[in-house]
Amino acid sequence: MCIITEEGEIFRERFGVLTPELEQMRVYLQEHGTTDVCMESTSVYWIPVWNVLEGHFRMKLVNPYFIRQLPGRKSDVKDAE
Repeated sequence: MCIITEEGEIFRERFGVLTPELEQMRVYLQEHGTTDVCMESTSVYWIPVWNVLEGHFRMKLVNPYFIRQLPGRKSDVKDAE
């Protein structure tokens, strides 16, 4: 997971996939003042994350196909940025 502030500061963190860990991610995002979340719709893996974050942030779900089309985007870390 990657947070990019309006000032361009980047925070990277890893979280597990179980609900308590996703709740920790939600708190982490809130502590950093996050208002907007953008995530890839990869198989069904995005659904639990979406369910935990929905209602707390403005959510955007993007097709990974279109992210891959951006120049220089070849890894999950770069995708997150």
